[in-house]
Amino acid sequence: MVKSFFNKIFSVFFFLGLALVKRYSEIITKMQNQTGKISGRGYYTEDREVIGVLGVATSYMSILIMALYITSPAVVGLVARITSRNEPRATRSASLSRPSSTAPTPARGSKSPPSTWYSPS
Repeated sequence: MVKSFFNKIFSVFFFLGLALVKRYSEIITKMQNQTGKISGRGYYTEDREVIGVLGVATSYMSILIMALYITSPAVVGLVARITSRNEPRATRSASLSRPSSTAPTPARGSKSPPSTWYSPS
């Protein structure tokens, strides 16, 4: 049930955003030739800003809906259930393990490596 609800809402916002991008591109190309009402369409060249803002807003809404779906408890529980069913891999053999360094470790009072943190001077 959860998957289909999020899928429907995501699809509405995603495809509405695509439709508005198409309308926006039509207005941009028609603005070069004419002003006023676009022939064969129910909108005007002056609607460019409104259609552009609505297109961006609906596209962001589709991203938000997808993020809410991914972080929903039903999906998190599903992922946990899937990963708990998988057996952990066998440990790597000794030949594949990471070799340890033979260099001496610095003593407590030795010079430390340079810091990567920014400190204003």
